[in-house]
Amino acid sequence: GCRGPDARAGDAGGRPALAAQDLAGRRHDVDAALARGETVALVFWQTWCAPCRREAPQIVEAVARHGDAIRFYGVVPGRDEVVDDDEVARTAAAWGYDGFPQLRDRDLALTRALNVQGTPTVLVLVPGGERYRGHLPPADWATLRGPPLAVEPAAPAQAQAPAADEAGAADACEGERCALPGS
Repeated sequence: GCRGPDARAGDAGGRPALAAQDLAGRRHDVDAALARGETVALVFWQTWCAPCRREAPQIVEAVARHGDAIRFYGVVPGRDEVVDDDEVARTAAAWGYDGFPQLRDRDLALTRALNVQGTPTVLVLVPGGERYRGHLPPADWATLRGPPLAVEPAAPAQAQAPAADEAGAADACEGERCALPGS
């Protein structure tokens, strides 16, 4: 469904490292945060994604209320040819996302490693696996600390929707989900 907990249990075994650079070029190592026992929320979004814009106030409120217990990262997937860092920074500021690091997944490695199929997608990771996966923010962030949920492993990535660029962004969103750019 759009709101978990349709999480997939898993760990670092067999998948690429979870790390990316933010807009200032600083590297953020999600695996290291998990190894320290932290809970990590990854919010995958795009500047042109209307559903992402609609859920932004809920994400900003979650960061304000739970940022001491959950490490939040925004993740903007897409190659430099289709995602403009200045536009990401402007949009992040306009939506209130400048209060937590915005990671650029330029080669979609993080996106693919976590089997993210479109935006918005919210993942909450805990040491040992996923605690939440959904296209809407969780109803209760406070319950998301703890062990990973024991469910079936993630299915292999399915064929993705056609790649979106900013010019075709309006056509790239179907319902409450937008295609990944440049995939």
